Amino acid sequence: MIKYIIFILSISFFGCSDIKNDSAKILINTEQIDTLKYSYSGFNNGLNLNLLSNGNFEYQEFVYGCTGGGENKKVTGKYKIDSSFLKLIPSKIKLLTYPMEFDGETETLETKYGIDSLKIKTEFNIVKWGNSSYLLSEQFDLGWSIEEKNDFIRFSENFNSGYEPSNSGRYLKNQQKDSLNKPLDLKQIPRKWRELFLISPLSVKIVKSTKKNRFSEGENQTYWILEIDKGKKDKVTKGMTFQTENGDAFFEIDSVRQNKSFSKAYNYNYSDEKYFNIGTVYQTKWK
Repeated sequence: MIKYIIFILSISFFGCSDIKNDSAKILINTEQIDTLKYSYSGFNNGLNLNLLSNGNFEYQEFVYGCTGGGENKKVTGKYKIDSSFLKLIPSKIKLLTYPMEFDGETETLETKYGIDSLKIKTEFNIVKWGNSSYLLSEQFDLGWSIEEKNDFIRFSENFNSGYEPSNSGRYLKNQQKDSLNKPLDLKQIPRKWRELFLISPLSVKIVKSTKKNRFSEGENQTYWILEIDKGKKDKVTKGMTFQTENGDAFFEIDSVRQNKSFSKAYNYNYSDEKYFNIGTVYQTKWK
């Protein structure tokens, strides 16, 4: 969850048996459905997708700056859907670009869909978990994280840490109720991404801890270089977050070896140095 706090702060500066992986597969509307809405809401940014009962879709993607500026992208077209896969067929796009100045003019671009820089994700696996339905795309995208990621990578990180289902990452979701009470069926996830999901929380222990001090502009910042006892063979991945049971301390993996991993951990509370001692146990999430 912590990595998404960092993500939010960064935004403020910029204003079936097996899943169907064949993108050429022809889909048909298997039944007439009521309008479905999938969405994501973040800090000054969001996604909305309406699947209308007449076979049309309306997609909106927006981001706004805290001090002005931003854009709102709207894409329309047709869609095809079955029980586990959704394909969007865009036809038109409308882009509104807002000025940084209070009295500036909003620029409007309306054109046929196809401009590379304005393209959207068009193929999604439909993953159901409890009372929620997720649209997850294998397409990679840049600009929303330091690392190149897709929806399955983000979803697995949130699933493993316990951030999902109470909160969601930047992918489309339709939630009917507030609670999820059924385990996630990993058969819905394409095989190439299943290994990212932990069946149970991963527990690690600090085996080496080195305290460091960094002086910058008169300020003293304390941090620790940590080595933990789990690595690639235990499904530890770069960027994975571990925390103490009470949630007072955490760290994010920045380097992974076969049998061990490393992290640079910061002391945010100035009184919790004990959490970085050798032998301290951390987990991806605590039940």
